Amino acid sequence: MWRFASWNLDFRQRNPEQVPRYSLIEKLGASVVALQEVSGPVAKALRAAHPGESIFSQEIYPPANWRWMGCALLLKEGSVVLDQGVLETLPKPQRALWALVKLRDMDPMTFVSWHTPNAAGDGRETKMAAYAAMSTWLARAPRPLVLGADLNTWTDPVDLLPADPNHPFREESAFLGPEPQHKLIDAYRSVLAADKKLDALRLSRPRGPLATSYILGRGYASPVRAELAGKLSMSSPSSQARLEDTLTDGVFSALRYLPRLVLGHWLRAVLPAPLHAHLTAPALEAARFDFWPKLPGGAEPDVVLRVGSLLLIIEAKYASPFGTFAQKHQLAAQWEQGRRLAEVEGLEGPISVAITADLVPPQDLSVARRQVKAASLSAAGVSAEEAVRWCPWQSVAQAVESARDDSWRPGGVRDHHGPVRTYEASRSEIRVRGLQERGLVAARGSGGCRDRARIPDRL
Repeated sequence: MWRFASWNLDFRQRNPEQVPRYSLIEKLGASVVALQEVSGPVAKALRAAHPGESIFSQEIYPPANWRWMGCALLLKEGSVVLDQGVLETLPKPQRALWALVKLRDMDPMTFVSWHTPNAAGDGRETKMAAYAAMSTWLARAPRPLVLGADLNTWTDPVDLLPADPNHPFREESAFLGPEPQHKLIDAYRSVLAADKKLDALRLSRPRGPLATSYILGRGYASPVRAELAGKLSMSSPSSQARLEDTLTDGVFSALRYLPRLVLGHWLRAVLPAPLHAHLTAPALEAARFDFWPKLPGGAEPDVVLRVGSLLLIIEAKYASPFGTFAQKHQLAAQWEQGRRLAEVEGLEGPISVAITADLVPPQDLSVARRQVKAASLSAAGVSAEEAVRWCPWQSVAQAVESARDDSWRPGGVRDHHGPVRTYEASRSEIRVRGLQERGLVAARGSGGCRDRARIPDRL
């Protein structure tokens, strides 16, 4: 019995004392550990602590040095390294380490640790060249072979999809697709399938856990989620639809990254008082945002938000009207399909929240409330008015402003994954300014809302 593990150590945390990395590696009990983003100081600390063989790419790629970010393989005691190297045909060879290893009482195996270049930092061409070169090398490499990697991938659908030959990221899609050149099998996906967990994922998150990316382009905020979800293509039904999706991406990504007290301020303004009990600090910290998911039945709201045991469905409009789905008002259809999702996941709700540029509730909100089945409302324990809510875009900006404090300093913003990088604070500021540019909130320092005829001084 042998185990394999893969871990990106985060190059920015170069002090070995900051994270108890080796203590966790010991607990894993893995025969082979593939590491990415290994700094020089951390590499030396790992080597000192690890009793078995350790291989670091900075040592075996001559141009590299300990100031470079590299990869590593940590091997269990008794393992024998038969051969090793980096993939010099790849961009950034020091980020692709391989070794032919004989584990105790086993035949030789090839192990690979790879950190794919990031398109935002290194450019699309570099990333695609790396995927193409790695695919070719893996196809020819000795078997059996195990790859542990941080793939920097932008998509991970539950059901693998063939690559579009005309897509600019086709090499990446082909590497992760159903018939890759390298012929490797996704071990984690195989485990999920064997445990019969893929069906639940198809229902709740058909695009997969990595359907969105939080990576920025060089020096500017990018509506990555909307692009990856296919929302910003020229085949979108109208420029208004594209604008709404960009606005949704920007504003709710800001809520995702800003201190969670901002999300709490907004939800307390939107939800009826009996539901405020859900908005505890731990629930807000652990809140999960899913952008453009498919609900059971096929409806696709803009955001599904899970806060503690409460499910919320967000539908955002800027200038276009609400539509219909299965001959029902869009909000009613989303609520009823959301109810099915809540039952599957053991959650309360849902609560549907419509966000519009109106200053008063839109008239057809009452239509949606009438169309929600009384039996479903009774099962959920909410009234129609509680189940289908409305708020203006300005309420989001007001929540942001009301929660502004010292944690806005770059580098001081946090979310439930830990410290948020400096650029993420400024990115949230940029996205809030998107509301200002669309006339949905007054800019700070503009003297209030006097130049925004659509917006009252107070809501």
